[in-house]
Amino acid sequence: GVDELNKNSDTLKSGASSLESGANALSAGIDTLSDGATQYVAGADTLADGTTTYVAGAGKLAAGAKELAKLEDGLTTVSNGISQLNTGVTKGTDDSQSLISGTQQLENGLKALNDKVSALKEGTTQESINKLAAGLTSAKDGMDTAAAGMNSAAAGMNNAADGINNAAGYITQAAGITSQTSSSITDSLIPALQNAGTQFSQVGDQVSNILTGYGQQTTEALTDANTKIGTAGQTMTDLAAQLQAIQATASEDGTISAAALNDVINALNSVAGGMTGVDGSYMSSYSDQVSQLAAGVSGQLSSTQENLNAVASKLNEAASGLTQISGGLTQGAGTLSEGATTMTDGANQMSAGATTMSAGAEQLSAATSQLPTDLIAQLSAGVTQLYQGAQAVNTGTKNVSAGLQSLEDGTVEAFPAAAAGIKALNDGFDQLTSYDKQLNNGAKNLKTAGKQITDALPDIKSGAGQLADGSKALTDGITTYTDGIAKLSENSAALTDGTKKLATGANALSSGAATLADGTKALADGSGTLTTGITTYTDGVAKLSENSSALTDGTKKLSTGAKTLSSGATTLANGTKTLANGTSTLLSGTEKLVSNNSTLNNGAKQLADGAAQIQSGSSQLYDGSKKLGSGMKELKDGSKTLTTSLSDGATTVKDNSASDETIKMFATPVVSDETKLTDVPNNGHAMAPYMMSVGLWVGALAFCLMYPLAQYKGKLKSGFAWWASKASVLYPVAILQGICLILLLRAFNGFTPAEMGKTVLFACLTSMTFTSIMYFFNITLGKVGSFLMLVFMVVQLAGSAGTYPVEVSPSFVAKIHAYVPFTYTVDAFRATISGGRSITTSIIVMVALLVIFTILTILQFNHMTKRKKAEKVVLFDWLEERGLA
Repeated sequence: GVDELNKNSDTLKSGASSLESGANALSAGIDTLSDGATQYVAGADTLADGTTTYVAGAGKLAAGAKELAKLEDGLTTVSNGISQLNTGVTKGTDDSQSLISGTQQLENGLKALNDKVSALKEGTTQESINKLAAGLTSAKDGMDTAAAGMNSAAAGMNNAADGINNAAGYITQAAGITSQTSSSITDSLIPALQNAGTQFSQVGDQVSNILTGYGQQTTEALTDANTKIGTAGQTMTDLAAQLQAIQATASEDGTISAAALNDVINALNSVAGGMTGVDGSYMSSYSDQVSQLAAGVSGQLSSTQENLNAVASKLNEAASGLTQISGGLTQGAGTLSEGATTMTDGANQMSAGATTMSAGAEQLSAATSQLPTDLIAQLSAGVTQLYQGAQAVNTGTKNVSAGLQSLEDGTVEAFPAAAAGIKALNDGFDQLTSYDKQLNNGAKNLKTAGKQITDALPDIKSGAGQLADGSKALTDGITTYTDGIAKLSENSAALTDGTKKLATGANALSSGAATLADGTKALADGSGTLTTGITTYTDGVAKLSENSSALTDGTKKLSTGAKTLSSGATTLANGTKTLANGTSTLLSGTEKLVSNNSTLNNGAKQLADGAAQIQSGSSQLYDGSKKLGSGMKELKDGSKTLTTSLSDGATTVKDNSASDETIKMFATPVVSDETKLTDVPNNGHAMAPYMMSVGLWVGALAFCLMYPLAQYKGKLKSGFAWWASKASVLYPVAILQGICLILLLRAFNGFTPAEMGKTVLFACLTSMTFTSIMYFFNITLGKVGSFLMLVFMVVQLAGSAGTYPVEVSPSFVAKIHAYVPFTYTVDAFRATISGGRSITTSIIVMVALLVIFTILTILQFNHMTKRKKAEKVVLFDWLEERGLA
């Protein structure tokens, strides 16, 4: 039975894992739904705000369209006025023809008058002259009246032209507004409605229905899931009880009932079956409703788009007609204005001619006795001007008539189209604004629905989280159960063995009980022994009581001995007094001895020195005597040898002659015995100590010039912190500089010092020392300090004896040789490159300089920090203001 249970536990465990995966997927889906709902709500709010703005703008456009409706009546009035003006001008054209004809006749008569003036002079009487003057005066009055009428007509024509121009401007403005409205509808409103993705009138109700249905489905699903999880939990509790019963049975008789295990398996299967409904299937209905909403929105948007396209088309037609009308009115107004100008010029010429004619008539009336020829000429000239003015008036009138006829024809065709466009514009705006109320209500419902979605999301997330937690807990319980079953199956044999061991242990327990009884008996025996010991103790106490008399005798003997001791103490006190007196005498003598102690010591010392000198002199006398004896003997032997050698040499010289070999021997120099201490391969290795010192000095100087040593960031805490912030960069760079110097010399110049390690280490120490010197002078004096270090380097080049020995250099070099750092670096590098000498002195000097200048730098930073905190001027800042830092 246990094996079968173990075999089905894998299936149960797999189902539990699937259940947990589904719960996790549901939780993830809820998160996705939450994000999507948030985006949906944000978009809905934006759409609602845009809809409100659109409704407001549409209302303003509709109001403007209503104002355009007033233009329709104005167009009719303008058309009628143009017709009347055209009729009047046409009539004026006919009158101008009569004026031209009369003027022509007058001119011809004057010519005939000029021909007959001589005859007329003879036969003319005062009466006839007076009649002629009166006729001319009457003609002048008629001409003045005609000129005034023509000026009035010209003024009216100018006013009409101005009115037409104003009307054209209004019509152009109306065409612009109409075109702009059409463009706004086509370019902005329609794309906005295409991208909105919501229904106008029904969006609020549909979203509310979706949320209501979704909330009910979510609540029902969560309630069903909680019920199923609770049922599963109770079932698992019952299963635990059954498994405990099975375990108890196995413990008692070592058997497991297959029926009991089948019941457990069936119960677990029912739990798994009951949990299958706990998933996210109810979400599909929400997805379907959202799809339906999207389809409805798309359909209504398409219908709205078609209506707006139609309105835009009509607005474009109206705008085109209004533009044509405006152009025609503007052209006609121009023609009318030109004709009015021509008419005014003609009236002026006519008036001038009438004035001339009147003057001639007056002269004619005054000159009764003679009719001069020049008067007739003046009359003829005036009539000629009158004729020319009449012709100009006729031409202007014809132009005005033609312009008005063209304007009238244009208004007949365009004004009805403009009126129709304005009416279509109003109808379109009426249709457009008919949805305003529904749009506002939809926007409000859309915002309300978005708030409901936002409020529902936390509950949905919470329910999904509880569902996932419950599913996980169920999975963990099933996993624990299956693991227990597996362990039960694995340990079933051990359980049987354990039962047998339990029986064996019971037997061992029985045996141990017997052993315990034996131990209890031994304990009783020990108690008897303890009782015997107590009796022995009691007997010892009784014996002590019996010997108390002996103790009393001993006490008496002790008292007698004490008395004897007291007597001896008295004797001791007397002897102590005697000793004290003798001690006083001894002390007095000792004091006298001490007072003369220095004299005694001096005498003893002198005595000892004299004895030592005597001993030393005796030894030297003895040694000198021995040496004197040996020397006398050596002198004797030497004198003898010298005599013999001189005799032999004289004999040899006397016997030898000056041969070539003898001469060659004297000419050949003595062969020296050379011992090589060091090896310097070439002049480069010899000059390397000198140039390495220069390189390290220049490198430290250059870096201190480039690096901002006196700048700091943040709050200035202390001078040491300020120094450390820069030293943590300077000294590592200095060490790196020394290492790079040696490595680059070796790589590019074949530099091979005798002691490579010492050379590298001393180069690093030298670089740090030079950097500390530059550090101090740079933060103290800025660029001035760097300049002084450059000058000091030149002094060191001469004083270090890097090129020539001190012995052959000027006395000034010898005086400063021991006080420049280059002296010790050059000596140390020569020793490490060539080998054989100690560099301890150079190391001590370099370390001393490093420590001294580091301490000075820290003190300088502390001084600068205090002055900055006290807001006082620092020397470095003063130099920096003058470009010297």
